[in-house]
Amino acid sequence: MTLRKLKHDDVFELRKWFSEENIASRLSFPDDNWISYVTTKKDVEAYTLTHENGQVVGYLQMDRSDDGEGCIAFAIKPTEQGKGFGSNLLREFMQIIATKLSLLTAFVEPDNAKSISLLKSRGFTTTNIVDEDGMLRFECTIA
Repeated sequence: MTLRKLKHDDVFELRKWFSEENIASRLSFPDDNWISYVTTKKDVEAYTLTHENGQVVGYLQMDRSDDGEGCIAFAIKPTEQGKGFGSNLLREFMQIIATKLSLLTAFVEPDNAKSISLLKSRGFTTTNIVDEDGMLRFECTIA
């Protein structure tokens, strides 16, 4: 598995994932405005997890704040869920940003058991904070 910066061509693969309701209902569709946002903003980083065969199996976006905090959103290709790719994605990403941030956060729908389990397995804890969209805040101290 290889974690690398998102390439423009990856977007075509990511868009295919949105035919799956579980992805489409939880993340914003990667349209042209999104592509511009994740590729031009200095405080945004986007990565893909790529299988040895070149297939994109995971995606992670981080929006960084000025106070040393990064908020992540991630997805695993629907046909590849449950195979450990999410754990690989977070582990690799956390190694990359270990010296850049002090805290990682993620907001997850209360019914998204797979993401909640994954975050907890990578050291995230729930804060019992619910945002205006009803999502639970999870956080993980990096340093």
